[in-house]
Amino acid sequence: MKIKKVYIATKAFINKGGRLLILREALTGENKFDPGRYDVVGGRIAPGQSIFDSLKKEAKTQTGLDIRVRKPFYVDELLSLTDEEKWHIVCIYFECTSDDNEVSLGEEYDNYEWIDPENYGQFYLYRELHKAFEYYLSLNKTDEKSSLNKKFLKLKKEQRDKD
Repeated sequence: MKIKKVYIATKAFINKGGRLLILREALTGENKFDPGRYDVVGGRIAPGQSIFDSLKKEAKTQTGLDIRVRKPFYVDELLSLTDEEKWHIVCIYFECTSDDNEVSLGEEYDNYEWIDPENYGQFYLYRELHKAFEYYLSLNKTDEKSSLNKKFLKLKKEQRDKD
């Protein structure tokens, strides 16, 4: 089957207090793609819509949350086979935050979890998310090391200044 469409999609790793939001696709309803699997907020970009506006709209529709879109951290692609055609989807993953505390799920989802990203493997996630979680975790470990190095260098400089 020939690929007939290419889509760009955005995905949000919404971080609240070090925990990430995942959503479980509803077991019933019309928009079932893979019922029971967990995903992160996101969706395809409509023609003429900005990447950031698209992701904010998806977050509001899917969870009721107002989000702040931070930096992109990962890009991936997948081929998706539907009943009638094959799609090529390019996914851009963003780190996001929200001050909102109450999640209000849209009709596509029936459950949500705020998870420790280190424990992502305990959940029935879409296959493609595993690579994104691994990359996210590797970046955070790098950021922690960088932060510790900066603190160490600052302390070292302060000590030299005292001497």
